[in-house]
Amino acid sequence: MAAESGLSKSTVGRIWKAFGLKPHQVETFKLSNDPQFIDKV
Repeated sequence: MAAESGLSKSTVGRIWKAFGLKPHQVETFKLSNDPQFIDKV
């Protein structure tokens, strides 16, 4: 990202830290395949 934006790596890191960004952590949601899922919820 630093190379693409023309900023230094440390600047990009500071921006990510300031805004609480963690692009290396993927947030995903997976619905259960359990046939009794609805009954359990």
